[in-house]
Amino acid sequence: MNPLRKEWQILKQAIVFFTRIPLPVTSQDYASETQYALRYLPVIGGLTGLWASVVFISVNSYFSSEIGIFLSMVATIFLTGAIHEDGFADFCDSLGGMTPEKRLHIMKDSNMGAFGVIGLWGILSGKYLFLLHIPVSHLPDAFISGHILSRFFILFLIRFLPYAGRIETSKSISMVQTSHSKNICIAAILTGVFLSALQFYTFVSIPVLICTTLLLFLYYRKSTGGYTGDYLGAAQQLNEVVHYFTIIFWLNINESTGLA
Repeated sequence: MNPLRKEWQILKQAIVFFTRIPLPVTSQDYASETQYALRYLPVIGGLTGLWASVVFISVNSYFSSEIGIFLSMVATIFLTGAIHEDGFADFCDSLGGMTPEKRLHIMKDSNMGAFGVIGLWGILSGKYLFLLHIPVSHLPDAFISGHILSRFFILFLIRFLPYAGRIETSKSISMVQTSHSKNICIAAILTGVFLSALQFYTFVSIPVLICTTLLLFLYYRKSTGGYTGDYLGAAQQLNEVVHYFTIIFWLNINESTGLA
């Protein structure tokens, strides 16, 4: 197969898996190339962030920024099918498990417990609150960079941790069962290209996200011995919120020192 056509097939698989955008993908192509789709997570993040920006700018033209932020969050949830939010809720529920086996069992349970409800409310409320404190002129770049970086960093969890779930019941094992350093390299290049088109402050969260990802790495390794799809969704949500908070901190520091 032509290399460009092959990469296009892989990109389509990433879009189909991580969003609700309907694209034609054959079952044969899906089975053979799915494991490489992770390299395009920054593209998925860019599309999601761009969609959030378009919705926010459109709504903000007629209504308040509060309504614009709320509807942009709703729009991204519809675009992604709440795949990451669902993972975060399951991750929160698993905190009630006392053993690795119990945590894995809880995450496979389709019912949401009290920890999941409270955690999901907390992460969405926190995201909304942090976005409210970012100046309106900076929000489009914050949306795009937040969705890109939060997805990029979960690749390191996949690369350096084993899969902890049951392979026979996993919906995503064909995508993550083989770790490829090439995926990280390509994703890093794409992330750098996308962020270079944005404001400088979109880079400032990278050291903080490295620390957050390292803490999650240590917790995941201790709690279940590896990662699951729910753990990856939780990592994306936490990294996105951390990114927004870091931007707020950076902009406030610059404003107080007269650099903004």
